[in-house]
Amino acid sequence: MWAFLLLTHSAIMQSFILSFGDIYLLRHARRLSAKRSLTVTHADLCPRNIIVKNGKVAAIIDWQSGGWYPEYWVYTKAHYGMVNRPDWYEALESAIARYDDEYEAEQALWEQCDQPGIPLHFSGQDN
Repeated sequence: MWAFLLLTHSAIMQSFILSFGDIYLLRHARRLSAKRSLTVTHADLCPRNIIVKNGKVAAIIDWQSGGWYPEYWVYTKAHYGMVNRPDWYEALESAIARYDDEYEAEQALWEQCDQPGIPLHFSGQDN
């Protein structure tokens, strides 16, 4: 089962990257497709989904995107759309493992999208 999930993620990522048809993107994609452990994660960790009570995390809500993701996903995904929140980044950096190489590779890919952080539909239709 683990091997299937890992291969499925890798195949999806490669298909996405190859759809751009750009060797520049392929170079960055290789950095993301390195073998990584899969882990259960929230997949949308951001301030609006963290409830704090008396200075401590009381709950993490909105698990609709949760699932099995590569170990770097929590770190890279937490950077989507949080441009003006230096306090968020500071807390994030001290709370979870950093994956700077993967983050840099994803940034290069996000820049190719019309709106970084928003899913891109190649066919113009929602599937």
